[in-house]
Amino acid sequence: MILDPRQYRMDLLLRRPYLPGTPFGAAGETIWATSPQGWGFRDSVYWRRAVPAAELRPFLLDVRADGDEISVGDALYRPSHVTLHGLHEASGLQITEDKFLTEDDAVVSVFSVRNPGEYTVEFQLDYSWGMPQGENHIDGESVWIRRDAPPGDDLRQRFPSGARRTFVFVVAFADSREKALQRSLSWRDHPDPVRAQSEMTQRWFDANMPRFDCSDPWITKLWYHRWQQLWRLRGESNAARQEIRDVLAAADVLHEAGLDVGAGRQAARGGAPGDLLAAVTRFAEAQFESGLYELPGTEADRTTARPVPSVDEPAFATVVLEGLLGIQRHAAGPNDDLLVVRPGLPPVQSGGWSHFCAENIPHQGRMVTMVWDDPSDPSTDAYQDGDKGLSVYSDGRRIYHQEDLAPFTVELPL
Repeated sequence: MILDPRQYRMDLLLRRPYLPGTPFGAAGETIWATSPQGWGFRDSVYWRRAVPAAELRPFLLDVRADGDEISVGDALYRPSHVTLHGLHEASGLQITEDKFLTEDDAVVSVFSVRNPGEYTVEFQLDYSWGMPQGENHIDGESVWIRRDAPPGDDLRQRFPSGARRTFVFVVAFADSREKALQRSLSWRDHPDPVRAQSEMTQRWFDANMPRFDCSDPWITKLWYHRWQQLWRLRGESNAARQEIRDVLAAADVLHEAGLDVGAGRQAARGGAPGDLLAAVTRFAEAQFESGLYELPGTEADRTTARPVPSVDEPAFATVVLEGLLGIQRHAAGPNDDLLVVRPGLPPVQSGGWSHFCAENIPHQGRMVTMVWDDPSDPSTDAYQDGDKGLSVYSDGRRIYHQEDLAPFTVELPL
């Protein structure tokens, strides 16, 4: 482990303002959302990937302080959850809602109230359910719904100076009454449901996504955005996955750089060294021209694909791993124990990277890590591994080292 995992937590890397067009992110096994706005989940929550999708309205929240309605102010997006903030100007009462959809199909809102002012504030939190409790039929399926909210007398309170309180609302969906009850109570009674959701999301990335870093901050940033989009847009069939892959494939880059989409390798088009890196660099920078990363494609591409538990590598990762780093992937056979690398990076003097690290790349049943630190600058050690040049690790042990980015082949340990 070379890259500090604390620096590669997706909720920190990809935190951004939450706007009406921002995809919601987290989703369950059968429920998903586009961009629900306002307190609670009044709209934009859907059942499966039906066309048209069955829209759900789990619950609506209305917040008042001293009789005044409090509206949402600013909001933050993270892959695992969205945070909304509100402020009662007259009293200074602060409102925070962390809301998310869990992997086990629960809609959760964690509502926090704090009074930093000098005077007591009359606080009122009203809610209304949009789904009946018990057995429901959605798109012809029998679905059990369990709803949980704080006791009614907790929702109208006097908040003295310095007081704070947290309220948890849950609507759980399941195929049996018992499962719906267990899911709802586990989230309602959890001591820190927001942290639990964040950890649950991070585990998916830890299990499926190689960590990556290089001297170009835009390419590094796009790496993580593309994996986040894959996590969010995992299709529920091979055809759907291919549609999503097509959206994420950055066809303009692949065409310009001469890459084959299926294999992800540089085609024999006679390009000069560095052409691929230049094309990828231009593309990565262009993704952030507006200041925020936006998924390419149509509005339908961005909002209709619903996550399910399956994984495929995003095409941008294939370009980096196979096109730039030069890892030659091959079908199972007599070369299973060989790692063949043909780097597509020019020297640093010609615009190449001064350093990069790709950690935990799945390859022939092993986990491979490649680290490069330009030896022409002896004063730096970007990853503090004590090496200059190119090093290869397999399952945590260094198996190969060379001083440049020349092609090489190394035998992987058993």
